[in-house]
Amino acid sequence: MSKYTTFGLFAWLGCFVIACFQAIEAIVSTGGAWGWKHISLSDVIGREYLLWVEGITLTVFQNLINDFISIPLIFLLFGAGLFLFIVNAFIGPR
Repeated sequence: MSKYTTFGLFAWLGCFVIACFQAIEAIVSTGGAWGWKHISLSDVIGREYLLWVEGITLTVFQNLINDFISIPLIFLLFGAGLFLFIVNAFIGPR
């Protein structure tokens, strides 16, 4: 197993763990609402550490970075794992 496959599996494992904790939280929540909370990269890092994004002068790059850090972390980890599996298929050991 190559390092790309290993990191891809770790990304998918993180995705699975987050999904399980979200499901358990939705089941046990006493608020009565079945809400699924999307955890994004800005929630993990902290919005105060990402204020430099607002200082980017090109609005295209600023919007791209804002979109990237606001994607739900589950989708981001799943996409990263998929990307690493594809990279392994092309440049991995034969």
